[in-house]
Amino acid sequence: MLIFGCSTSPDITVRPEPRVYAWWLRLNVPPTNTVIRGVPVQQIEKTWRAAYEYKKEDLPQDILYRGEVDLMEENNISFSLEGDFNHDSMQDIALVGNYRNVTGEEGNFLLILTEAEIGDWRRSFLEVSHGGEDYMAIDQHSTKGIQVWFCLYCDHGTLFTWVEEKNTYIRQLQDDG
Repeated sequence: MLIFGCSTSPDITVRPEPRVYAWWLRLNVPPTNTVIRGVPVQQIEKTWRAAYEYKKEDLPQDILYRGEVDLMEENNISFSLEGDFNHDSMQDIALVGNYRNVTGEEGNFLLILTEAEIGDWRRSFLEVSHGGEDYMAIDQHSTKGIQVWFCLYCDHGTLFTWVEEKNTYIRQLQDDG
């Protein structure tokens, strides 16, 4: 059994107003953890003071379901994925969350960790979005890469693919058509 470090559930709230906004635009998730999947947040990004990996079980269940329908599952999105995204025969985890840095600024992130040894994870890739709302989700876009979504019913997300020649993930421009 693997234990990935402390996982303190933050005091997650959904602001009541403006009610015309979708819940993911009113979501407030304070970054509270100093460790993500066993990796100290300052090893992920040296300016971070705290971070939080979004977890479905921490969100209010009444916003994630319509009747008995799981809205995230219905849209094939989640907050974390496992696989070998860069095709190096090593396990990777892609996850999304938010952070607070040492100056108090907050934002969202896409983090990809690679398992260096069994149970020992290291940062492979980090994409940061400063400010913004407290919601991101991801899915594996067939074999092309990892798709990041900023709302539950978006038509367009941001696709990140592994580029062997550059030894990194890059953001792909997407056509509207």
